[in-house]
Amino acid sequence: MEIAKNNFELNDLLQNINGNLGFVPTMGSLHEGHISLIESSKKLFDNTVVSIFVNPTQFGPGEDFEKYPRNENNDIAVLKRHKVDLLYLPSASDVYPNDYAPISFTSPLTNKLEGALRPGHFDGVIQVVYRLLSLVNPDGIFLGKKDAQQLKILSLMIDQLTLPVKVHACEIIRENNGLALSSRNAYLSKNDKVSASTIYKGLLSAKAEFRSGSLDTEVVTAAFIDSIDPSIIKNIDYVSIVDQATFTPTNGSINSDALMLVAVRFGSTRLIDNIELTI
Repeated sequence: MEIAKNNFELNDLLQNINGNLGFVPTMGSLHEGHISLIESSKKLFDNTVVSIFVNPTQFGPGEDFEKYPRNENNDIAVLKRHKVDLLYLPSASDVYPNDYAPISFTSPLTNKLEGALRPGHFDGVIQVVYRLLSLVNPDGIFLGKKDAQQLKILSLMIDQLTLPVKVHACEIIRENNGLALSSRNAYLSKNDKVSASTIYKGLLSAKAEFRSGSLDTEVVTAAFIDSIDPSIIKNIDYVSIVDQATFTPTNGSINSDALMLVAVRFGSTRLIDNIELTI
């Protein structure tokens, strides 16, 4: 595996790559969710590039930028084991040089749900992904479905700016108890992890209620709440059912292609998850 630690090394190494290119952007602290993206890229593309960059612009005041899990040596070992072709380890000055001009892309979706609770978060995500795409110039980018709102926003950006890259959305990877894998799971206590595992139980109950014929938003939402650990109900930031194509909230009656999104707090840690509500 080649490693580029700045833009000059990246350009040199990219010039020597033959064939098409799949790209997996990460913030490191790699887990099986990231590995699934890498393996998906390897199946479809001749070469796979992974970036590790903890992006400061997507963290708000008081968030966990400074303590975000970082383990570069372990991440490098994981990537070598999975035969990644190229690792890009940029500094902030590589991603955001002094002459960097932010792109102009806005969407109402950036201010809803996660965007409402984390002002400016998606603006930072948009900027870093656009910048990484312009540096790596991949043929495909691999993103996880766990961050469903982020996936939708980045897909809109790529489409509206007509960027020459295809988005590949990959399934959520879970622990054996159903908890969606996340680097932030490292913050959870053992008791938190047990309680957090009931989030998926609630999502499955909501999906079962929907598939049984219930189309009422309140009824399906109640199925979720009734199935999670009662102690975490007070910590719910949101439970929202949206149309998958438009991310418009369902208004009373759920259509046949919807998505339930949830966010729950465990101390200062917020976990997000979702499930498709399809017939």
